[in-house]
Amino acid sequence: MTARFALGCLLLSGTLGAEEPEKRAPADDGALSALGASRRLLDTMPVIAGIEGGWSLVLQLDTLLSSRRWRSPEPQGVLAQEATRVLYGSSWTLMLGVESALAMLAGGGDFSWLAEAHYQSDWTFGVSAPACPAPGANAGCGVGIGGFGGLQARPVGSRFWYEVTGGWLEQRIASDERRTLEESSWVLSPLAVTYGARAGAGPLAIDVRIGPGAYFGMHAAHLHPTTAGARTLDVPWHELYPLDVGVGPGARAELGVTLFRHVRIDGSMVAAPLWLGTRRTRFSPELAPLAPARDGVPWWRMLTLGLAFEHPALPLRLGASVFAAELSTRPLDELGQRGFMLRFDYPLEPRATSRDSRH
Repeated sequence: MTARFALGCLLLSGTLGAEEPEKRAPADDGALSALGASRRLLDTMPVIAGIEGGWSLVLQLDTLLSSRRWRSPEPQGVLAQEATRVLYGSSWTLMLGVESALAMLAGGGDFSWLAEAHYQSDWTFGVSAPACPAPGANAGCGVGIGGFGGLQARPVGSRFWYEVTGGWLEQRIASDERRTLEESSWVLSPLAVTYGARAGAGPLAIDVRIGPGAYFGMHAAHLHPTTAGARTLDVPWHELYPLDVGVGPGARAELGVTLFRHVRIDGSMVAAPLWLGTRRTRFSPELAPLAPARDGVPWWRMLTLGLAFEHPALPLRLGASVFAAELSTRPLDELGQRGFMLRFDYPLEPRATSRDSRH
């Protein structure tokens, strides 16, 4: 998570602190405003790096605890742990880095066209999963952790937002003396374009965004044998079994209501049919609880509802949300992955007025 932020932040803000070419110097105070915004960003970066760095350590520890990989034969347990973390995390970093670099090259290293930019990080905690007969059953069914986030940018004079997002959630399904079975959803969106509109009167402001996007998703099982179970379970070294994998178009919508410029109530929805892909058709008895339906298109869908607080004295908007999500072929109204998340929205402030423009 920290690497993802640092990479995107450096690429997006690299030119903000640079001196403007001499031919632009007489124009107005634009260069001074950009320099001031850059200084504010640099002042905020240690805070962001500290928060996200701490979260990276929590992700490593909590995924190890929820999967109980410490009971696996070593070094297989450690290798499987890191293989999943590298796959889910490094792919996000690579996607973000490539797209940020392309944006920099397309603009000739000049980001004066950027009106607003945000880095959003969602710390996600699962409490229930589709295969759980009840939250906490079967030695902690539904317990899990994950992270979602992304970069969002709006060009000057435009109402369109360009978003690069992704994330994952890994949850325990069952655990006994032979193995721990887990389920995960991993989603990447290399581009979503949403149209934003704002309206306000007095202490009340309303903003809405809606638009299409491209999505990749994988629904997977993770089977972690104990030392005793390893004698009878034939498990690959990475302990990961893709169940549904696909790409397809989707849509995202977000609605926010801000009260007195500080308190925000917001909700969001994502839905994406992953039409082009593949599906596992053979399952061992150990994976049977997670076997998808033989027919149907897997859909990624997610709903969130939350409350957030922001203040000029804070370097971020801090919020908490509940969510319901699922990547499966089940009916769309069945969202079995449920839990809550802490949301950190960091304004990168390419312009001095970007924070005020959110109200």
